[in-house]
Amino acid sequence: MYIIAALLSAFFLSVYEITKKKGLEKSSVYETLFFYCFGCFVLSSIFTPTALSFSIVDILLILLKSTIIFFSWTFITKAVERLDVSVVGPFGLFTTVLVIIFSAILFDEKI
Repeated sequence: MYIIAALLSAFFLSVYEITKKKGLEKSSVYETLFFYCFGCFVLSSIFTPTALSFSIVDILLILLKSTIIFFSWTFITKAVERLDVSVVGPFGLFTTVLVIIFSAILFDEKI
């Protein structure tokens, strides 16, 4: 069951990369990121009542995380705009390696 879920995830991520590349053919990076973020905001607004119960520290942590993700998306979208998807796509796999390394260092998890 989990293998099928992982394969479906990989399929949808590859479709995402292809559609991102197609979207960048006629739009700028910032337009694409704006509409992507706006769509995510609309979909996540369902959880607004829960979000309103956060403390100031929680909101600042979410703001920090959002800033990191914004820069990450900007860098990867700029790369996709100028390079082939077949070149940029495998760098997404490097993210998995970094997550494993950082989880071992920061959370003392076993590899």
